[in-house]
Amino acid sequence: MKKIFPWKRFWCPSEGKIQLDDSGYLFDPEEEYAKYYDLNVVSFAEIENVPCLILLGEPGIGKTQAVTEEVRRFETNCQTDKVNVLTIELKEYGSEDRLERAICESREWKDIEKGKKLYLFLDGLDEVKIRISHVSSLLLSIFKKASIDKLFVRVTCRTDDWPWSFSDNLKDLYKENNVKVYEMAPLRECDVHKAAQITGIDAEKFMKAIEDKQAAPLAGKPITLTFLLNLYKIDRQFPPTSHNIYEK
Repeated sequence: MKKIFPWKRFWCPSEGKIQLDDSGYLFDPEEEYAKYYDLNVVSFAEIENVPCLILLGEPGIGKTQAVTEEVRRFETNCQTDKVNVLTIELKEYGSEDRLERAICESREWKDIEKGKKLYLFLDGLDEVKIRISHVSSLLLSIFKKASIDKLFVRVTCRTDDWPWSFSDNLKDLYKENNVKVYEMAPLRECDVHKAAQITGIDAEKFMKAIEDKQAAPLAGKPITLTFLLNLYKIDRQFPPTSHNIYEK
């Protein structure tokens, strides 16, 4: 089962701290009493105009899907005769030449010279580093060819694989205040509940089963939530103990 759930995802600045509730879900920033807490997290819409965004997250946290949804939203709401959007799936490229051509020979990139802004989404830096070892240097050299005030860059990467020297280079290019680093936060309890409903299982019983087995840390990550949904959909229950669930 692979479903696309209509979640609203949140991002935490690198200097902030992700706040979890007592169960282990993200404390909902849209909850009634959230205004009384310093939750740090923001939606993508709140940071979409930052010139350079570094978007990090653990494996399976849902970075690619969240960014894909944001690109669709952005194309629908923001793409005009003055703005272009270009998405590059970095894992699809195995050589510097191919990657450079994909960006620099695109219509969207050439339109920068005509005065158009370009929102360039580069997904999965960690997935291309093995094949293109100097990908950070390559991208930096490409960015320098454009009018920086017209180029808005968004790069996703696994947190542990992000080359922090690249951050420093981007800050030199864009100026420090124009480069922001964010970490993707886990799912909220309401997101998990919504996923259960869409999957067609009894959401209340599913949430109670997760609580009983103390499995919220698994439910808070899309890749392991999918596992839990599949498991529950088939058996209508979880294995006897939390250890059994983690073992599976």
